Amino acid sequence: MIIATSPLEGARSALPIWTEFMLKAYELHPVRDAARMSFTPPSGIEIVKIDAESLLRATPSCQNTFEEAFVDGTAPATYCPFHPLKITKRFNGHRALAAVAVAQ
Repeated sequence: MIIATSPLEGARSALPIWTEFMLKAYELHPVRDAARMSFTPPSGIEIVKIDAESLLRATPSCQNTFEEAFVDGTAPATYCPFHPLKITKRFNGHRALAAVAVAQ
């Protein structure tokens, strides 16, 4: 059995090469139909929108977000405290939350 003794890690050696390759590939072959790029997660996996600043569940007020996959039940349970929602109206006797950032 041969064990590699290179001091390079994948993140320092392979990742820059892979990144350059993928950027060039996307430049040469851009996505034509974004709908075909959709991904249906397997059972037991949930996709949750995360706020990039707090790394908690995003509210509609959060501007910088990304989607992340979690095993069911492991996603953050709390919502972003930096971009909270404000109760603004009543509908049919119920208070409704609107995506309006609270002034800080």
